[in-house]
Parts: sequence; structure tokens; C-alpha cells
Amino acid sequence: MRKYVALALKAAFTAAVLAWLLYRIGAATLVESVRNVPGKAIALAATLAALQALLSAIRWHLILRYLGVAIAFTRSIQVYWIGLFAAALLPGGVAGDGLRIWVLVRSGTELAPSINSVLLDRLAALAGLVLLAALGLPYVDDHIAPAHFRLTVAAALLAGLAVAFAVGLWISMPERWLRVRAIRAIMGLFTDFRTLCKSRLRALDLIGLSVLSLMTGLFAFFVLFRSLGAQVSVIETVTLGSLVILALTLPISLGGWGLREGTMVGLFGIIGVPPATSLAVSVVLGLLATAISVPGLLFWMRRRRQSAGSDAEATSARIGVEGMKA
Repeated sequence: MRKYVALALKAAFTAAVLAWLLYRIGAATLVESVRNVPGKAIALAATLAALQALLSAIRWHLILRYLGVAIAFTRSIQVYWIGLFAAALLPGGVAGDGLRIWVLVRSGTELAPSINSVLLDRLAALAGLVLLAALGLPYVDDHIAPAHFRLTVAAALLAGLAVAFAVGLWISMPERWLRVRAIRAIMGLFTDFRTLCKSRLRALDLIGLSVLSLMTGLFAFFVLFRSLGAQVSVIETVTLGSLVILALTLPISLGGWGLREGTMVGLFGIIGVPPATSLAVSVVLGLLATAISVPGLLFWMRRRRQSAGSDAEATSARIGVEGMKA
């Protein structure tokens, strides 16, 4: 019951925000703005979005390998894309992550590393977001916020990131607490986090991939904004775009729709970008994210066929053995 209530609330939030934006801006104005996006800009943004997804998939593959999960590179890329497709089309906010875990477990990977790899992948992406936002805030225009406020927020973000890393590296629990299953699972996550941080090279690889992946996706923001004539700088796009993506981590909408559009219009409106332009860019980005996830459906269908074939072979072999016994 709670699941359906949460789903209904997300749907209501998404519909309300989109309805309000369309009422304020006008559906005709939005359609005209989307039509004004040049085809070359859409093609370049799609390429950048696909590259961002690929870099994120590589990061997850490295996490799996560092945790001792034996999985082929192509296999982890396919599973990641299956998760992308689920996240783009299914209403649950964690549908993509859950499907990644399920496919790994069905493939023979133990449950704990399957769950932890996905959680640590999410945390690596979040760390990259916080880092980009914190490093960009001091250099954006004063129209966004006074310098002292921006410096304070940037320092708080970096301090929070440092504290989170310190907690992950040094936290421990009394032995008696580990009898509780949930606490054992949490400590298992911390143990895997320490495994990733055991080597500086590993940690730098993951943070570097997170930053590179995000920068690639944020450059897609920049390309689309500039194609519509918005006078935004790279640093403004990176900083405000990071905050938009950071807002999308809140599980309060369906597939990020509504939340992405609202934060995009609000944040970029501070630096003078027309609401219709921000809304058009957000809609195009959402559609591109859905489009580039389509290979995940093909990978899923292929996996289902292979699984069905394996089950049929196993059934035939079992019937043959039983026939010989008879």
C-alpha cells in the first residue's frame, strides 16, 4: 500500500510542476523553443549524454572489479544500460538500481557485493557532484548569490564531503551490535568502501571518472543553452547544472520529470535565462536520456532469450536423465 501511495505522490508532484510551468510559459512557446534547437546541437548533446552514460558504466565496472566480482567489461556495460532503461521508463525512483542488483544476483554474484557496488557507484557520482558544485560556486557571478555566501556554501560542501569520507574510513561498531542484520549490512558497505579507498589510485580513478562523466553531461547542457542563444558561461552551466542534477537525487518525482524542469527554470533564471529556454533544454535533455537508454531494452530482451534457452536446455537434460533412470 505504501508503495502505491508513494508512487501516487510522485505522479502528483510531477504533474503539478509540469502543469504550473506550462501554464506560466505556455505550451505553444515551449513547442516553438524545442523546435528552435538545431539538429546539430541535439546530435552533439545526444553524443555527450551517451558518453556520460558510458563513463558511468565504466566506473561501476571498476567498482565491481575492485570488490572482487568477476564480470566481463561488456557484461557490466550491458547490465548498466539495462538499469538506465528501467530508470528512464519505470515509475520507481530506484527501479534501475534494483534491476542492476537483480541481474547481478541472477548471474551468480552474491547479494551483498551486488547491492554495495550499486550504492558505492551512487556515492561516487554524488561525491563528484558535490565536488563540482563546491569548486564552481566561488567563480560564478554575484547575481547568483553574494560572494561570502557562495564561499560559505562551497566550504560547507567540501567539509561535508571530507567528513563523509572520514566516517566511511574510520567508523566501527561494537561486536555485540553486529548481531543485528541491518548493522552488519551497513558495516559491510563501509568495509567495501574502505576496499575502494585502500589504494589512492583506485579512489582517484573513481572520483576522476565521476567528474569526467558529469562534465561530459553538463557540456550537453551548455551546448543546448548556447544553441538557443542563452548567454551562459561554462562555469555557470557546470555549477548550476550540478545543482540541478543534485536535486534529481531527491526521490520525489517520476524519472526526474518535473523536478528537473522546475530546478532548471529556477536556477538558470537567476542568471537571466528565459524560462522557455530553460524548460526547452530540460525537456530535450529528458527525451535524450530516454532515447540513449533504449539499448538497455535490447540487452534485456537478449538476456531473456538466453535465459529461456538455458532453462529449456536444463529441462531437456533433466528429462533425459529421468528417462534413463526409468
